[in-house]
Amino acid sequence: MIKARRQPCPPPLRPRRPGAILAILILLQAPPIAAVYAGNGLDSRAATLERASKAGDLKARLDLANLYFNGAGGLPRNPRKAFLLYESAAEAGNPSAWFNVGLCYETGMGVDKNPEKAFECYGKAAEAGVPQAIFNLGICYKMGVPDGNGGCVVPPDLKMAESCFARLCEKAFFPAYREMATILFLKGGAENEKKAFALLKKSVAGGDPTAMRLMADCFRYGKGCERDIRESVEWLKAASKAGSAEATAKLAYCYERGEGTPVDSSRAARYWRMAAEAGLPAAEHKMGSLYAAGELGFQQDMAEARKWFERAAAHGNAKGFFALGLLALEGIGEEKNPKKAASLILSAAKLGEPHAQFNMGAFYSNGTGVAKDLQRAFFWYGQAAIQGDPKGMRELGFCYLEGRGTEKDFKRGMAWLAKAAERGDTPARRFLRDVTPPK
Repeated sequence: MIKARRQPCPPPLRPRRPGAILAILILLQAPPIAAVYAGNGLDSRAATLERASKAGDLKARLDLANLYFNGAGGLPRNPRKAFLLYESAAEAGNPSAWFNVGLCYETGMGVDKNPEKAFECYGKAAEAGVPQAIFNLGICYKMGVPDGNGGCVVPPDLKMAESCFARLCEKAFFPAYREMATILFLKGGAENEKKAFALLKKSVAGGDPTAMRLMADCFRYGKGCERDIRESVEWLKAASKAGSAEATAKLAYCYERGEGTPVDSSRAARYWRMAAEAGLPAAEHKMGSLYAAGELGFQQDMAEARKWFERAAAHGNAKGFFALGLLALEGIGEEKNPKKAASLILSAAKLGEPHAQFNMGAFYSNGTGVAKDLQRAFFWYGQAAIQGDPKGMRELGFCYLEGRGTEKDFKRGMAWLAKAAERGDTPARRFLRDVTPPK
């Protein structure tokens, strides 16, 4: 049986978005649901499954759990009861039920989230050959399984992930083609890119919108094929039509910038809204920006802008937090509130937004919304500088030169100022032009 091993967890290879994958898998796993007869009672199938489940029929127990999970067959939606039925069927020997138990642990449906238990449940189902479980196990190996405390119960292991997906490719499990392709792209090299492109062609034949979006990326950047921006746009259209919010946002960008298609502000606005309404955090932030600036045909409306920034922040978007922080700082639509601004911008900084990191450096330098703390200012300037923010590089350089929050180091200070100047920072250029090295 596959066991998790607790280890330090390295950074993930790419952001993990299990929801879309898992939602598809639970639908694949769930059997067709019988139509509900008139009235509010159980339909005939649900009643039959109840009796068969109590009599020990494991398939009936799994089907009954699916009815409770989906709230179908005249039964109320009850994820907790569904989980208990899945668990009971699994422990009695139904391998497909182990997949559903793992899914519940992965997503916190009917039970507290527990990625380690999810991984082990997927392993049990995978050993029995359940394709969806093999797929999710591959995702676990590809991304690693965090323990929630900065550690990792399963570190990323591309070889194990590749083994899982290769096993599924042999069975023509379409989502596996896509995941195998992404591993080949990570490996790099012209031959791997050609193989990845060929796998994506198989995956799109199965109607996979994510694979369609990746095909668009291939044509945009010439990965495994000749670069063709117009063809990229056509794949974005197909992916958007198939339900990919990310493809819809990229299509909006193309119409806005005129990449691979003529500029069309009306379509750009429509696709940005579609992506935002589908819950894509980056598109939600973009909608806020459009309303704030009054662009692409949107009337300037700061209340509407705030609504979209709040939605983006609620979905964990760093730029959404940053935008809300700026509104609080400037007193737009509310009283000026430096403390609130600092709290919101700190949230964005912790999520890796470089402009927010620079601002936190400035806040701690000046005592804006927070207690003045030069060491913390030095830290946040450093975080912004590492991500290539020219202002962060400049201020980090001055911290070293002046000994603000760190020991003086003329050589390091000048090096960071030079990097800032290379990226076009005017104050850094002026300083370097006029500075006199110490004797």
